[in-house]
Amino acid sequence: MQPKPARVRLEGQVDEFGLASIEGRLRPLAFQHLTELDLQFRNLDVPSLSPYVIKFAGRRIDDGAMDVDLSYTITANQLQGDNALRLRDLVLGDEVPHPEAMDLPLGLAVALLKDRNGVIDLEVPVTGDLGHPEFNYGSVIRTALGNIIRNIVTAPFRFLSSLVGGAEDTDIGTLAFRPGRADLAPPEQEKLLTLSSALRERPQLFLELAGVHDAVLDTPQLQQQFLDRRVDEVLAQAAAAAVVPAPTRRSVLEAFHREADLRLQGEATVEESLAALQASYTRAAADNAPAMLDELAYNEALRRALLPVEPVTEADLAALANARAQAVVTQLAATEPELAPRLQVLDAVAVSALPDGWLPLALELIARP
Repeated sequence: MQPKPARVRLEGQVDEFGLASIEGRLRPLAFQHLTELDLQFRNLDVPSLSPYVIKFAGRRIDDGAMDVDLSYTITANQLQGDNALRLRDLVLGDEVPHPEAMDLPLGLAVALLKDRNGVIDLEVPVTGDLGHPEFNYGSVIRTALGNIIRNIVTAPFRFLSSLVGGAEDTDIGTLAFRPGRADLAPPEQEKLLTLSSALRERPQLFLELAGVHDAVLDTPQLQQQFLDRRVDEVLAQAAAAAVVPAPTRRSVLEAFHREADLRLQGEATVEESLAALQASYTRAAADNAPAMLDELAYNEALRRALLPVEPVTEADLAALANARAQAVVTQLAATEPELAPRLQVLDAVAVSALPDGWLPLALELIARP
């Protein structure tokens, strides 16, 4: 016959202003077969726990208070535990090297977890087999807490997205731009809306970003933009000056060919080149119909021939990259004005395109007090 379990009810003071209470039941001589305990700790002084934190993550704790709710059951050597921690106004101290400390970016983890009110809520479930010869409760807690922190800091943007109900499969830490363009596509605007809402809730997080460019993909697009802009400027200036006869798009493109001394292969002069190109887009006279130039096609052929010689410099690529970074900053600051001082733009960098041909701009989170 199994003895009845003993009832447990304890209460005590922890340090000067902390409280501890324990309630439940267990078999004192066979606790591994039946233990049911609920433990509550209130207003624990976190700096007094620095020795444990140093051993865990190599950091001191300078300030903060903590409430802890623990619920543990043991049946047939199987441990099932729920640990709910609430930390208030946690302030990390200096790094202290320790041989057993886990390599964890605790500063970033705290900044990700701490809300606008300085509160960190953390759930740490644990399981274990007391009958296993290598079972160690401290190691179980250490591993469980370390895994939670590691999962958060290795996918910080996924964690931030979850705070505000964002889609779990959307990477809000990487934005994509179309080649040659600095405007944010609607899906990227949605990412930034989610990110701005999350950053508002995490005031210790700052954002660094660098504008990006890809010479292979951006250059052809910029060449088209620059050429079209030059044509439009000439036409606009002529219209403003009331030039007679008014230039046409065709005449401007032909003038650009002459300026660039551009010749088709085998043609001796620019004029011969233009004549040959025009002839190739002219329909021969037939059935009393006169010869006719397909002006749209001819203009496009002139344009295509000019594109490869339209100059695009490194400065142009850097300007595009910076415009992309500024588009991100402007969007975030417009959505949440308080974010403006927490955004820093770094020097532009070259990147490789994504499989879909868009260019990735990666964001980086920085934790600051």
